[in-house]
Amino acid sequence: MYEILEYTQIDKAEVVEFSQQASLYTEDPAHKNMISLPHLLYESDRLKNNNGTYYFLKINGTIEIGSGVYISDFDKHIAIGGLRSWVNEEYRGKFLIGTYLLPKQLKWAEDCNLKIFAITLNDYNLKYLSYFRRSGLGLKKDRKPGRVFYNGQYEVEFPCNIRGVKQHVLYHKIDKSYNPNWKKIRWQYK
Repeated sequence: MYEILEYTQIDKAEVVEFSQQASLYTEDPAHKNMISLPHLLYESDRLKNNNGTYYFLKINGTIEIGSGVYISDFDKHIAIGGLRSWVNEEYRGKFLIGTYLLPKQLKWAEDCNLKIFAITLNDYNLKYLSYFRRSGLGLKKDRKPGRVFYNGQYEVEFPCNIRGVKQHVLYHKIDKSYNPNWKKIRWQYK
């Protein structure tokens, strides 16, 4: 049984246990980000005041997957999804974030009247870029509304500086007339 819950609906001890277990999976470069997940959710201001949220997917009563969304710092019309995404090993490769959590994040962005929903990828998880590209960059696909990229997908042609980290950006236009100025956050090679 699958159940999608916001972090505010889950006992903090469960979230701490999930993040600690994920942080021990040292084969995955993202494990380093997971130990600070409770701080992000309960102590930082990053998701406060409807600036973002974090969703968990419980499978048979256990948290197995997590991923968040927040309003970008560089453009208040853009939601950045996939924040601190983690999938426990048993559920990897089943596209459960894309099936359950990204549509929930897109709905959150729409409910907040944002114009763009973006997903960012670090260099170490670029392998997922080809998965997202298959949906047809900028081309409308036969997908149902409510799914990410149902009305086309766009890719920023250069890496961007998202909160001090080099990121590759794919985005979905909620408002098709809005065109963000990605150049103002272009990654500067040092």
